[in-house]
Amino acid sequence: MRGTRKLWFAGLLMVLPSLYFVLRYPLIGNIKLTDMGWMSGHSQQGLWEFLLAITCMFLVYSYAIITCTHVDNYSARYPVFICGVALVIIFAFMYPTTAIDVFVYAARSRVFTHYGADPMTTPANKFFFDHFVRFAQQYGDNISVYGPLWNLLAAPITVLSGESMGKAIVGFKLLAVLSTIASAILIYLVLREISPQGASLGVLLFLWNPLVLWEIPGNGHNDLVFLIFVLLAILAWQRGFGFVSPALLLAGAMVKYVPFILLPIFLVAIGSQSLRKSLDLRKILFGVVSCCVVLLISFWPFYNPWAIYESIREQDRIMLVSPASALINLLSGGKVDQDIASWVKLTGRGIFLIVLLILLWVVWKSPKFLPFAVFECLFMYLILAAWSVQNWYGVWLVAIAALINGWHRARAISMSIGMLYVYGLFIWVRYLWIQDGIELLYWGVLMIFLLPVAFTLVQYGLRIFLDKRPSAKGEAATSLVSISS
Repeated sequence: MRGTRKLWFAGLLMVLPSLYFVLRYPLIGNIKLTDMGWMSGHSQQGLWEFLLAITCMFLVYSYAIITCTHVDNYSARYPVFICGVALVIIFAFMYPTTAIDVFVYAARSRVFTHYGADPMTTPANKFFFDHFVRFAQQYGDNISVYGPLWNLLAAPITVLSGESMGKAIVGFKLLAVLSTIASAILIYLVLREISPQGASLGVLLFLWNPLVLWEIPGNGHNDLVFLIFVLLAILAWQRGFGFVSPALLLAGAMVKYVPFILLPIFLVAIGSQSLRKSLDLRKILFGVVSCCVVLLISFWPFYNPWAIYESIREQDRIMLVSPASALINLLSGGKVDQDIASWVKLTGRGIFLIVLLILLWVVWKSPKFLPFAVFECLFMYLILAAWSVQNWYGVWLVAIAALINGWHRARAISMSIGMLYVYGLFIWVRYLWIQDGIELLYWGVLMIFLLPVAFTLVQYGLRIFLDKRPSAKGEAATSLVSISS
């Protein structure tokens, strides 16, 4: 009982810095393009307040995680869910201070709903006279980097919003809130089957994570919309309905393309399990038909599969804060050399492909390692093959790490810490002290990736040193992600 009271107390403490951010950067009355720097006047006081509030959140978050390990699951779930949902709702009232994506969602959706054009082939600036498009002029010459299903999911919001950008922002914020809560529920359902005592802890690790709160309900990003389908695919596979997992992953990829890289892992895991049992042709047929239905729905009404290729190429041209971009600038002497960039990209993709093949072999030998392989695939993708690593991508790792015990959680949390603190670097330090973009890039990459990579080296170094399988210390395998065949 004392542990439960401590969780309620921790939830109350988390509310305080959350309310500070909402009051300091309110959404209400601020339906215009700005950011946290301009709203704070780029003052040193604004920087210290931001750092202090974020530090308080992570300290309380860490305290809550430690406390939750000593509370039984049944008692912990009430403060974990109630406080977590309260935090999500509070952050929904914060202005999207560090990204304008939610405005871009509205503008591109209006291209579809108001003008009947495909955002995947038609730049928003073609309708430059539209007042929605003016909010997205920074990316107005680019086609959408999201899949066709996202256009359908976003359409009702802009239709119901009419001519009001404010209503559209509220609609996308509501979608972000619902996707966060739905993800937490799915995490609980997965963990309840494989580690009942750790289910509430997994939800807390995700739902209370400051990066999740900041980027999804706060900034309104759509990443959890696609991740819901990934979690559903894991849940379906766990409960013996793996034949529908590829269709669910395909649906996620039609929102945002990341699940495409996870599809081979699921197919190998499902194939390995099927060979250990009798093949059920009806299930295979149902899975294939489900994939076809997903594609038919997603591509409506334009039915232009080539647009996905163009959309992925559009995203591939973006190079921001990532290990690859830092290495390219370092080898090029600060000016991007296209030959060097091509070799770095080719090398990164080659190493990632090798890692993926290793993960496929692991899952083939032991399908119960599938969640572990999903995490490693996403993590290595961000390290090796993503040219633009946005801060909110860390949410992917936090959600999957919630299903896994041990070092994976430390890696995800450490990356989420770096991804939040780096805003101080790019917003205030850049304005006040360091204007050199290349130097900022190097510092930003170090802040985001140094700790997660260090934890990864320690994790696998210890494993090699101990000469034991992943399940030996109860990490990603048998303790929390072991699925009985």
